[in-house]
Amino acid sequence: MRSVVALVALFAASPSPSPAQSPADLFPAGTLAYAEVRGPALADGVTALVAGTPWADSLAALPDLLDAAHSTDAEARETANLALMTAPEALAEVRRTRGAAVGLLGYSARGAPRYAAVVLTGESGLAALAVRRLLTADPALRRVATLDGVAAYQNRGPTRPAAPGDAKPFPPGEDEPTYAAVPGLLVVGSGVDVVRDVVGRYKRAGQSPSLAGVAAYRAVPAPAGTVATLYATPAAYFSASDRARKPGTPDPLGVARFLFDVPRWATVTGHVILQADRVELTLTADFEKLPPLVEALLGPDLPADGLARVRRPSQSDFALTVPAGEGRVARWLALADAVAAGRGHLGRKPSRLVADLDRDAKGTSARDLLGTVGGLSVALGGSGPVAVAHLDGSPLAGRWPQELPRLLTEVLGKSGGVSSALAGGTLLGVLGALIAIPVAAAILLITEQVVIPRQAER
Repeated sequence: MRSVVALVALFAASPSPSPAQSPADLFPAGTLAYAEVRGPALADGVTALVAGTPWADSLAALPDLLDAAHSTDAEARETANLALMTAPEALAEVRRTRGAAVGLLGYSARGAPRYAAVVLTGESGLAALAVRRLLTADPALRRVATLDGVAAYQNRGPTRPAAPGDAKPFPPGEDEPTYAAVPGLLVVGSGVDVVRDVVGRYKRAGQSPSLAGVAAYRAVPAPAGTVATLYATPAAYFSASDRARKPGTPDPLGVARFLFDVPRWATVTGHVILQADRVELTLTADFEKLPPLVEALLGPDLPADGLARVRRPSQSDFALTVPAGEGRVARWLALADAVAAGRGHLGRKPSRLVADLDRDAKGTSARDLLGTVGGLSVALGGSGPVAVAHLDGSPLAGRWPQELPRLLTEVLGKSGGVSSALAGGTLLGVLGALIAIPVAAAILLITEQVVIPRQAER
């Protein structure tokens, strides 16, 4: 009887809706990266997605699903959990919430990420009950601070009972997950200071600059039916990461630097829309200039004749293209330099290597040859990556079969087919070594079978 009374009391204490806020109101204006899920839109999207499938009425369909799959116990549990999440009752509770969000705020003095995650429980009694259970049912969570009248908790593990009259509060730890809750809100942060800021913003909405008021965040309104919103400031993020990283430690963001060309990307905003027949993701970026990789990916279409020898089906394909003109060589070299920089290459940049080759060139210059490469297609298949270089129809492109062995010999002091892999590894690391052999072979193949025959036709 006592348990029933306690349960009724918990539901009776379910929070009434707090002042109208979005999760973005709870994060500071300088938030580096942010992701938000909207409860009502998520529930509507999942409902539309599972309509007409067994998952729409999992209580009736689950026995048949398990029997048909001959599931193990672990697989049966996974299926049952998925069925629970798509249940109409669960989606109805999600629809009553006002959303959840997580954000990266920066880095602490010790280099640890500073983050916050929030759940606005809205009118959902079940969500409010789950919050209460989280903070009351785990004896390892103990109060370490009181923030604006709200208890903040951290995990202190098994504890011994204090001697009579010797009870002391637990001291807060630095860079530790910290929990707090007020009616309508659960917040988990990387430390007491983070949780204190979020609780203050919730209690005194609108008194401090927040992410919701940032012009760049508001510049791309969410379309109707948006389930999730993504926002990031790459330049600020990488700058903060560089300051937090200890000298001499590897850069885990090297590849991302190559992809984003960090100094030129101010903000990236994304929206996810979930519909009955598809999931849509739109990304909007604000930058000063297209990064080398993006510029190449957005180039003109490439001819398909060079891919005739690629085994099908391939797992994925992509193409890099650079339009003809005076800037073609500079763009290829900028792309190669970006790859080398992203991999932490400490030797000569590819652009410097090409300049050194041309200074002592005894034949056609490397820059002139590079100017005949209009694009590069890469197919990733089960037998490994295959790359095809697409050359223009100029007479100079016909010099590749003769000049490529010489260039490789000048770079490495060697000759032979495997030299191309060593050269690729020297210039671009492991990725270069993987694609250099097929690139070298592709240049010879395309020149012999496409370029030279076209010249003969003329």
